[in-house]
Amino acid sequence: MTAQTNEILERIDEMLLREGTDKSEIILANIWLRDLASFEEMNRAWDAWMPDGGTPRRATFEDKNLPPMCAVRIDIAASRKSGGRQI
Repeated sequence: MTAQTNEILERIDEMLLREGTDKSEIILANIWLRDLASFEEMNRAWDAWMPDGGTPRRATFEDKNLPPMCAVRIDIAASRKSGGRQI
């Protein structure tokens, strides 16, 4: 769980950078876990990645129907630093 979460968070960092923003501008995150029992492990990786005081509104769901090799899925919404437009 930790490795897969960290990989997704690195991809999010890259996507945000391409769009001219960063994780401090995330306003919403939806997280799906294949098994809610892995929440604490995912949450440790998330907390280590987020800037201090930067935790956005977040919801976590269990989804037993995630693709076989997928233990976690993370969707985010963020604002661009210039102009406040959401991505």
